[in-house]
Amino acid sequence: MPRPEQLRILCIEDEADFRTELVEELEALGYQAIGAESGEAGLACLDALPAESVSCVICDVMLPGFSGLEMVRLLRGHPAVAKAAPVLLLTALVGRDDMLSGLRAGADDYLLKPVDLTLLQVTLENRLQRLEDMRRAQTPAGLEVPRDLLKHLSRRETEVLTLLGKGKRSGEIARDLTISEHTVRQYTKDLYRKLRVTSRVDAARIAIGLNLV
Repeated sequence: MPRPEQLRILCIEDEADFRTELVEELEALGYQAIGAESGEAGLACLDALPAESVSCVICDVMLPGFSGLEMVRLLRGHPAVAKAAPVLLLTALVGRDDMLSGLRAGADDYLLKPVDLTLLQVTLENRLQRLEDMRRAQTPAGLEVPRDLLKHLSRRETEVLTLLGKGKRSGEIARDLTISEHTVRQYTKDLYRKLRVTSRVDAARIAIGLNLV
């Protein structure tokens, strides 16, 4: 993984004291951290940054103006946010339906308030390592990606392939899609056959080649 000082994290949190604490903690870990008090302020920060220069966004669910769930969709389409950059939602809500709503909106994970700073550090390290692995991944010679490939995949197979492209494991895919791990493994096996690959790495590379992530 790149050194933390090379990685920029945007923190969108409306509680001033907690936002300051979060930014200071991230800076203490060596990251470049930017704080924003609302979704609109966060988008304004992104507008002033170079393309794909933000490696991660931490965003509160309950925000004035745009909600955290609305922000996930806006963040995913913003040019300053790196492709497949992890989006972590902060919340005091612990209901299953709330978590599923965030994951279905495109968030990668939840951090429950009050935030365990050790858990935050480990989560960031793991997520950012996956992002770096995907940045290095390129479609290898001989691994062709037919343009009409998606026509031959079901909607669910395309969803699983997209999540494989994001570096997610079977358990995470099962949680995101609300299906069993056994079902995920079956879809993955079918994808290997259709894509003519033998590993998750090659499947992820094809997902990247198809611009699914």
